[in-house]
Amino acid sequence: MRLLKEFKKNPMLIVLLVIMLVFMPPALVSPGQNRERGVVIAIGIDKDEDEYEISFLTFIPTPEQSYTQKNSVISGKGETIAKSLYNAEIVMGRKIGLSHAKTTVVNEKLLEDDVSKHIDYLSRFASLSENTIFVCTSSPAKEILTTSSSLQSTVGLQLDEIIAYNAENLYISDTSLEAFYKGYYSRSSASLIGYLSLTDKEGDKGGSAQSTGQGGSTQVDEGSDTSGGESGGKQGGGSGQSQKQITNNGEAVLLKSGKLVEKLSANHLNGINLLNRKSVNQIVTVKDVDYNGGKYDFSYRIKRKRINTATKFQNGVPIYSSHLVLGLELVEIEGEHERLKVNTEFSEMPPQIKKKIDEEIKKQFTEAMNILRKNKADVIGIHNKFFRDNRKAYKKFIKDIKSKDDFLDYVNFKINLELKSD
Repeated sequence: MRLLKEFKKNPMLIVLLVIMLVFMPPALVSPGQNRERGVVIAIGIDKDEDEYEISFLTFIPTPEQSYTQKNSVISGKGETIAKSLYNAEIVMGRKIGLSHAKTTVVNEKLLEDDVSKHIDYLSRFASLSENTIFVCTSSPAKEILTTSSSLQSTVGLQLDEIIAYNAENLYISDTSLEAFYKGYYSRSSASLIGYLSLTDKEGDKGGSAQSTGQGGSTQVDEGSDTSGGESGGKQGGGSGQSQKQITNNGEAVLLKSGKLVEKLSANHLNGINLLNRKSVNQIVTVKDVDYNGGKYDFSYRIKRKRINTATKFQNGVPIYSSHLVLGLELVEIEGEHERLKVNTEFSEMPPQIKKKIDEEIKKQFTEAMNILRKNKADVIGIHNKFFRDNRKAYKKFIKDIKSKDDFLDYVNFKINLELKSD
C-alpha cells in the first residue's frame, strides 16, 4: 500500500515502470547485435577485368573463442561494387557496416580509372568513415588483408599499425580518405596516398614481425593464415616455406582526378614534405662522403624543423623564398631490415657532411617539383600561398598565362637551409 501511495505521489515512477515493462522483456530475449552485424576493421578492393572483389578483415566477438579464431577475411565478387558488397554480406551471414574500418586498401587497377566513384559509393551507402587510412598496392588487396589477419593472430599486430608505422614520419601528407577528397576537389584535383608492397620471402619457421625506421616491413609464415570465408589459408609452415611480407618503404602514389599518374619514392615524398612544418623524422642519407681519409655513408634523421616562407612577384616572376632550420640526428641503419639506431658517439657535423646533406635535400625537392610540374599537381599548396600573400598580383599573373594549371611552372623557388646537429 505504501508503494502504491508513492507511485501516486510521483507519476514519473509510473511512466518509468511502464517503459520497463514494455521494453525490457524484448531486450532480454533478443539476440546480441554482433549476431546480426559484422565488425569490419579493414577493407580491400580488387578488380579483375570487369569483375570487382571486395574483401573484409572482420572481427567477430564470440564467447569461448581464442584470440586467434576471431579474425577472418571474407570476400564477395560481382560486376559492380554494390553487387560485390551484397555477396560479401551473404558469405558473412551478417549485415556489414564500415564505420569502424580503419584501413582501406585498393589495388592499382582501380586507379586506372577515377577511384572516387567506388569509394564514394562505400562512403554514402556503407558508412565508410573518412578517417580510414587510404592506401594502394600492386598486390591483390585481399592478400594484404589475409597476411594482416595472420599477423594479428600470431603477434597481435594490426594492419593500420603496419600502414601507419611512423605515420608522422612517412605519410606526412595524411593519407586518410578525408585528405584524398580534399585533394580531389582542390584546384589541381591532385592527392597523395600511401603505397604498400606484398612480397614472398624465404624465412625460418614461425611468424615474425620487423619494422624499420624509414619504412616498415612485416613478415609472417603463409601457413599461419587463419582467414575464413572465401579467403582460405594453407596449413603448416616451416623452414624453407614461402612467407608473406608486407612492406612499407615510405612510398606514395600521386593521383590526378582520382587516377594514378606517378609513383613516388621515399625521397620524392621527402622533397614534397620539405616545406611541411609537420613533417619530421624523415631520413636523409648521403653517400661517399670524404671523412678521416675514407669514404663513408651517413644517415641523418630530421628531429625538428623551423620554416619561414615568403612570396613575391619580382619583375613579373613569382618567387617563393624559404629559410629552413633543420635539427639533424645521426642514425645508423643496421641489418637486413634496416633498423635505425641513434648514434650517440658521433654528434658533430663536419662541413663536408653539411654540404652533402644540403645538396641531397635540395636535389630531392627539385626532383619532386619536376614531378608535380609535369603532372600539374600542386599538392604542396603553392597556389594558395601566393593567393593569400599577393592576391592582386597573383590574379593578374594567372590571367596573363595560358592556363592557371601552368602556374607552378613559372614559380622560382629559393631554398636556404641551416643545418644543425641535434
